Amino acid sequence: MFEFQWPWMFVLLLLPWLLWYLLLRYAPESRMAVPAESSSAVIIPLSARWQTIERQGEESASLSLFSRRFVVQSCLLLGWGLLVAAAARPVWVDEIGTVPVSNRNIMVAVDLSGSMAQRDFRLKGSRISRLAATKKVASHFIEKRVGDRIGLILFADHAYLQAPLTRDRRTVIRLLNEAELGLAGERTALGNAIGLTVKKIREQPDEEHVLVVMTDGAATVGVTVAEATRFALEAGLKVYTIGIGSSGVRVGSDLDEVTLQRIAEKTGGRYFRAKSIDEMEAIYQELDKLEPVIDLSQAWYPVKDWFYWPLALGCLLLLGAALVASSVGMKTGRRPE
Repeated sequence: MFEFQWPWMFVLLLLPWLLWYLLLRYAPESRMAVPAESSSAVIIPLSARWQTIERQGEESASLSLFSRRFVVQSCLLLGWGLLVAAAARPVWVDEIGTVPVSNRNIMVAVDLSGSMAQRDFRLKGSRISRLAATKKVASHFIEKRVGDRIGLILFADHAYLQAPLTRDRRTVIRLLNEAELGLAGERTALGNAIGLTVKKIREQPDEEHVLVVMTDGAATVGVTVAEATRFALEAGLKVYTIGIGSSGVRVGSDLDEVTLQRIAEKTGGRYFRAKSIDEMEAIYQELDKLEPVIDLSQAWYPVKDWFYWPLALGCLLLLGAALVASSVGMKTGRRPE
């Protein structure tokens, strides 16, 4: 559907005639031949010039001059009309679409401590690291969260925001897959990850906030878990914790399941244990049930601007009118007033 978004701009079509009327009514006769470089309406000086040329009495050129005058004034009027049409912002509106929306914000916090390099997960017969398994399953989870805003926090010695809350799920997945061990140190600042999430959600207090923490260790540095949990409880942040790693591997014994369970219980979330990729995928399926995607949508009207077409054509017509008017002045041997 074609429409003008600012149709009131068409009032400007009357501007040249208004200026013409004011000049005829109030300007002295001696000033009727207005200089071409005047800032008044573009039609007035050209009309005065044509009157001067026609009074020269050159009957052989009168028809040619009249034709040129008609061309110039037609180009001026049509060019002005096109410029006004461009100012009215013509657009083409496509069929109505819908965009899924939700007021839920889900922050995913991934542990990058050194123990996440442990290769105790299997994928298609090959051993892969805990971090690789986390990336694979978490990416699938993020991809399915249509309408939710997703953010990403990476933590080890420190916690930092890798991706702010956004509906651009592909970018979050890409940033997750680019995460590497050693980027944030070797230890586990679990409390810092929770505290950073609380800091970010305070900027949007009227929305629903969820934190999914994936770690294979115990908090050994940074803000204490007890203090961070208190902050989360006060801010209304629901925390789901996922303990990663096989209990049959020595490094897996560092996992502090008691602390992770306490965090989840106090904030209204749940604790899960992931010993394999299948278990991890089942956990994320359970999270989809606990935090279902809200089936809300918002109307969306795809709009394409067309103003540049009348703008370009209008400028060309005004330029052509100026060139024709100049050529007339040169042929008559007179300088343009």
